[in-house]
Amino acid sequence: MRRSFTIIFSLTFIVLMALMGTLTVSAVSEDHFLAVQDAPDLAGKNVYFSEGFGESSQFDRSDKGVSRYASLLHSMGANLFVLDWRQNIPDNADLVVIPGPTKDFSADAIARLWVYIQKGGHLLLFVDALDDKGNPSQALKSEKGLFSVMWGDFGIRARDDVMVKEGDLRTVHVGLVDASGAAAGEKDIQAAELSLNFQASLANDQNPITQGLIGSSTSTSDLTAPVFSIWGARSVDIDTSFQNNVITPLIIVDQPTIYGETNYADYVANGGAAEYNIGVDTPRGPLFVAAAVENQTFGAKIVLVGDADFVKNGAGLATSPNYSGAFIYPVQANFMVQASAWLLEAKGSNFVFPTPAATSTATTTPTQGAAVSPTVVVSITASATSTPSATPTLVPSPTSTPSPTVTASATRKATSTVAATATIKVSVTVETSATVKASETAVKATSTVAATATVKASSTPAPTATVAASATPAASATGVVSSTPVASVTPTATATP
Repeated sequence: MRRSFTIIFSLTFIVLMALMGTLTVSAVSEDHFLAVQDAPDLAGKNVYFSEGFGESSQFDRSDKGVSRYASLLHSMGANLFVLDWRQNIPDNADLVVIPGPTKDFSADAIARLWVYIQKGGHLLLFVDALDDKGNPSQALKSEKGLFSVMWGDFGIRARDDVMVKEGDLRTVHVGLVDASGAAAGEKDIQAAELSLNFQASLANDQNPITQGLIGSSTSTSDLTAPVFSIWGARSVDIDTSFQNNVITPLIIVDQPTIYGETNYADYVANGGAAEYNIGVDTPRGPLFVAAAVENQTFGAKIVLVGDADFVKNGAGLATSPNYSGAFIYPVQANFMVQASAWLLEAKGSNFVFPTPAATSTATTTPTQGAAVSPTVVVSITASATSTPSATPTLVPSPTSTPSPTVTASATRKATSTVAATATIKVSVTVETSATVKASETAVKATSTVAATATVKASSTPAPTATVAASATPAASATGVVSSTPVASVTPTATATP
């Protein structure tokens, strides 16, 4: 009897040890996989992270942090520091990383950064379209502050838009008032639901950052074209007319249903009543999400990515299991490795990461953005004009042909686009029920109402947000779906659906 017990105990112990070994292999860290592959040698390189203007932190291991990117840099030998904006950027700084600021940079910080850049410094900058509340970000406007300087000297900036993908049309019932505020009738309009999430592809596969990127996490022989997941971005604007700058688009989206919405705040406030306006919104067609520029005179390098989620733990660099080397979006992890290597003047490398484990949320595409409550009451005030007013707008040319190396000509050109659009003023009364909104950050409607109008319930409920699943590895279960209901403005009248 005692012998039988000993045998059973021994077998149980062996099985448990085997299971523990299996778990250990599946949760192996990125340090191990970088060690056994030809990782870029960043030994002695000094990387400074900015944390003074609401950026994500290298020490934050939550979904909002960038600790996994910092871990990749550390695994390749880099020294990591926090940048003190009260002082000049240290002379030993090989790279400055600014991961998604939520506040504008001070004049002193811009001056210090530009002194560093003019001395041949290297910058990796991420910006975001929305703030933590789901409203369009007010940080780093395209025509002032840091981007004003970058545009003037390097011909690169992020536009003041939110890249959106048009979905299915739905009926929105609106009430009209004339210029005096008197009721001018009612009507139903067809408005497309806008999603912040889409996929993008390489704009150039010959740049050191993008060369050799693959679309698989399991084999370097997989020739699948890499696809990048985007969670809400500002489009990147480039000017190739600078003689001493080489500008290279890196990530591009070219889909007829995607454009840059410049008035996304109204779309959120109006319960989803928005439309594409020629001459106002960033045109459909090729739009860049990331680009790189190198100055050939003093050696400065800048990489600009229009989506800060691209580098966050809970999105672009999500892993499964957590804190492992199994990246759910391996092509984005490799993009970060090679972008860092290029900026730090090291030889890049394309890694094969372990296959991520299954997650409880079966989706690999970004989750739905700002959703509209199933019960929405919308009113719109429109200026009564018999002829739409023509508004001349001077905009840079929206299309740029990607090439392996963009050689600039000596002259700048801009196109003047005159768009005739009807001026529509919108006021809103939104009646919501508690709904689950699929978004990483809850969206709050604005509390400012332009005018009072007749309120009627929509006869056709807006579709709820759906999450598409794909065959690629599943996304992380952390923070993908939020159950926070959409905030609403206090209704001016009670509507009966």
